[in-house]
Amino acid sequence: MVDYDLALTCARLCQEIYRDFSGLRFSAHPDIEPIFIESQDNGFTDTQAAVLNQITSDKLYIVFRGSDKSIDWINNIQFRQQVYPYGDGNSEVKFHRGFMMAYLAVRDGLLKSDGKI
Repeated sequence: MVDYDLALTCARLCQEIYRDFSGLRFSAHPDIEPIFIESQDNGFTDTQAAVLNQITSDKLYIVFRGSDKSIDWINNIQFRQQVYPYGDGNSEVKFHRGFMMAYLAVRDGLLKSDGKI
């Protein structure tokens, strides 16, 4: 069954992630101070994400900014699937190469944010 309230919340978060990060609070959760993560790879990707932990529930939101610059679209056309180690490393899980480049550009920040939330 679809949780329409949750779907609407996620849609709002996805819309608002495009605003300027300085002082940004998300309207769905104005009481939560988001953790912002930006790629630090000298422009190879242009990945931004926000992490919101709703402490009063079991919800953790990780919101990625979508494609809005030319480097994003260059990464998008790198659609060849590639196997990446996952779990125990014996997986044959394949991912879109451009998506993995974008994700890996912020992965460390996402993992480190776990200690802050």
